Amino acid sequence: MTHPVVNTYRYFRSHKILFYTFLFLVLAIVLLLALRIRFEEDITGIIRKKNHQNDLEYVMNHYKFSDKLVIRIYSDEKSAADPALLTAFATEFSNSLLHRFDSTYIHSFTGNIADSSIIFYSRFFVKYLPFYLEEKDYKKLDTLTQPEAIRKAVDRDFTTLISPAGFAVRDQMLNDPLGLSYIVLEKLKFIQGGDRYKTTDGFVMTRDDRNLLLFLSPANSVNETYKNGKLLKGIDDIFGQLHNKYGDKVRGQYFGAIAMSCANATQLKKDIVLTIIIALSLIVLLIGWYFRSARIPVLSFLPALFGGGLALAVLYLVKGHVSAIALGLGSVILGLIVDYALYLINHFWKHGDMENSLREMSTPVFLCALTSAGAFLCLVFLRSSVLHDLGWFAGISVLGAAFFTLFILPHFLKRKDISTSKERKL
Repeated sequence: MTHPVVNTYRYFRSHKILFYTFLFLVLAIVLLLALRIRFEEDITGIIRKKNHQNDLEYVMNHYKFSDKLVIRIYSDEKSAADPALLTAFATEFSNSLLHRFDSTYIHSFTGNIADSSIIFYSRFFVKYLPFYLEEKDYKKLDTLTQPEAIRKAVDRDFTTLISPAGFAVRDQMLNDPLGLSYIVLEKLKFIQGGDRYKTTDGFVMTRDDRNLLLFLSPANSVNETYKNGKLLKGIDDIFGQLHNKYGDKVRGQYFGAIAMSCANATQLKKDIVLTIIIALSLIVLLIGWYFRSARIPVLSFLPALFGGGLALAVLYLVKGHVSAIALGLGSVILGLIVDYALYLINHFWKHGDMENSLREMSTPVFLCALTSAGAFLCLVFLRSSVLHDLGWFAGISVLGAAFFTLFILPHFLKRKDISTSKERKL
């Protein structure tokens, strides 16, 4: 009776060049696709359960104020308040930041409030003036549009224009010669935050002259921790240079959603790496102790590596990205995947006949992989993107590891491996 796994083993054993060519092509394709996948580090994906939570997440991801990075430049408590020092620090920081990063990382940066901003808001208020006016404001508007009031306003504008300060307010006066926008500006005073803040040399500063605030809107969403991490790393580098220059008198710090997201992602990566290292170390020590061999533990991990790479390659073709949290959780299946190789290696170690080992172990390994993959794929029915990725990653990894164990691993197992390990055990 023919056996497909045994027949494949015999064919490739007698056609070594064809086998290694096939192996090289498969590994090259898997590696090429797996390395191109994009990792997402959105920790909120694991708690997505209901539709209204999806709506809430959408709003939070697209509400730009939540992405704001507030940069605080402050004087040391032991030093006297020096607003000139703060503005000098802020100016150098702003110039360095805008020189180092382009629109790929920064959507907008509010540092010094330029005259162009005042002109923009003046034009905006004049254009939409009726929307801001109340009934009592029309009486004031009638007064401003009287011939005598217009003549006084023109005389005032002319006097200002010929003065040394005329070049700075020329565009604003041409846009609003009667000063109609000031009606709206008076009405908006209630949003200025009380008397706690003021502007000094165009910068927003607290009244005690000890804190200066800058506002940055990143070009990428909170979930894009890779690019945002490079932005924060650049800010830290600039702060480091300026701290060396200004000493302890002036310091800089930042806070915001992207800072917390990047910090969580960094901690998540450390936890994933630590978990995998601990799992690999324990498994290697256990397998090495049992077989008394250093080569067999390495061979037993090859199916797991292939299965994981195959899963990443398939996910790249289907989705283009995968949750880093899912990969961390997927490390728990490492022991399960290694077992498939151990079943075959242990049977070969005891009987010394690869064809007999494949004939007896192929069906149990295949059925075990099929049932395990089916169990993991049940996770795709849950309302959680992280669990979806975990289900697909684990399911494909199990099937890929079983394929590698039955069709590729046998060609790397030699009789000298089992004879040497048996001698050491004896």
